[in-house]
Amino acid sequence: MSRQAMNYIFLEEERARKTLCIEKKTCGCVQRTSYGLPCACFIAMKIRHNKPIRLDKIHPHWHKLYMGEEESNEYLFSVAEEWSGIQERLKRVPYQMILEIKEGLQLLAFPETTTLSPPPRKVSTKGAKEKKSNLHQKRHVEPSSPMYYMPKFMRPYIERIVDVIGDGHCGFRAIAEFLGLMEESHVMVRRALIQEVKEHRNDYIRIYAGECCYNYILNGLYPPKNGSGFAPPDKWLTLPDMGHIVASCYNKPVVEMTTLDIGVSETFFPLRGKPPVNPKSNMICLGLNLNHFVLLSLKDDCPLPPSSTEWKNYRSEEAATWEDEFLDQHNRFRTLMEIEKGEKPVPSKKTNKSRQSYFV
Repeated sequence: MSRQAMNYIFLEEERARKTLCIEKKTCGCVQRTSYGLPCACFIAMKIRHNKPIRLDKIHPHWHKLYMGEEESNEYLFSVAEEWSGIQERLKRVPYQMILEIKEGLQLLAFPETTTLSPPPRKVSTKGAKEKKSNLHQKRHVEPSSPMYYMPKFMRPYIERIVDVIGDGHCGFRAIAEFLGLMEESHVMVRRALIQEVKEHRNDYIRIYAGECCYNYILNGLYPPKNGSGFAPPDKWLTLPDMGHIVASCYNKPVVEMTTLDIGVSETFFPLRGKPPVNPKSNMICLGLNLNHFVLLSLKDDCPLPPSSTEWKNYRSEEAATWEDEFLDQHNRFRTLMEIEKGEKPVPSKKTNKSRQSYFV
């Protein structure tokens, strides 16, 4: 590694050692996003677990010991391997994702074209009244943006979206990102969820209405055995099936946010244990974008989806107070969602009975 990179990491290490409990929000992760080097929260995590920082966690730019100009290897340049990888991926991803990938390739190959079209008639703006800004004012969002798949009334409350790699591991990657781990740590998230399901086997068999569905969910948590790196649909994070598992494993509320056309937005609370003093301080918020999850950062005291019905049916007595601090936010979400959906039919939510029918 270059000495300059080592100096950068040394300064972040000094910052990390001041408090080994440094969180991602406190860290800011400027060094990781700006330079591709480990930041304070990542180094603090490594110190806590007495683990080394692997060289492959550092951007290749800093692997070079010499930063001067190098001889050009233009005659060896090729994208054949990358193009082959794209073609292999297109064989595995859902059709809607294929359309999105194709749109991105079109913009890359034909930058002079555009997906925008002129208005059907000229709009007169002379003498028009200026509209006042409104928190819930409608904004045009392109379908290629993850924001497009969030309820319109929630868009002003979304501060940040982290779009992780869409290889079928995206749900687990988003959770790893929230925990301050690298995206590549999605396997660690899978292992933690597997342990949660196994340790509380009887509880989850009751929730899933039988061992057959329980085993299907458990097997879905194990990483795929194929070596391609892509997870097939039966290895994806699925909500609401796994929302209870994530919430109970990490003792945090888990929010799923999406539009009515895709699914149902819900909040999952831990099935066991009493809530902390401030249960709102550390929520895992996942946005569902067709068959892809992203990590959301929401503003404080914003509307939140109502509690999962299954949580109310299967939670322990001591966990009953989890939702108390969220009731006002749930009511606001219901009211705004009713206004937004208008005449749109609400998709039916899977119940234990409907799940059971898949496995008989």
